[in-house]
Amino acid sequence: CEFCLDNDCFRCFFAGIRPDNKVTIMGFRTRIKGFRAKFDYTQEDLANLVKVRRETIIYLEKGKYNPSLKLAHDIAKVLQTTIDELFVFDDD
Repeated sequence: CEFCLDNDCFRCFFAGIRPDNKVTIMGFRTRIKGFRAKFDYTQEDLANLVKVRRETIIYLEKGKYNPSLKLAHDIAKVLQTTIDELFVFDDD
């Protein structure tokens, strides 16, 4: 996969990333970009604060990566908000 270069990666499987690199997450939006702007953080700044790569923040903002509960918590804490305010799942 694009994250770990291993087609049998369990982390990527549970994140919804298939071996063909197509994301299967449906109805998922984030408000990270807006909250980042309030603090004048770049993607790189936020990535450094939560100890991930900048690309992870990019994928999160595009709704192409489903974060772990720990990462969601860490981002919410840094941006002084709640997980529910940052991550929105559309009910179908």
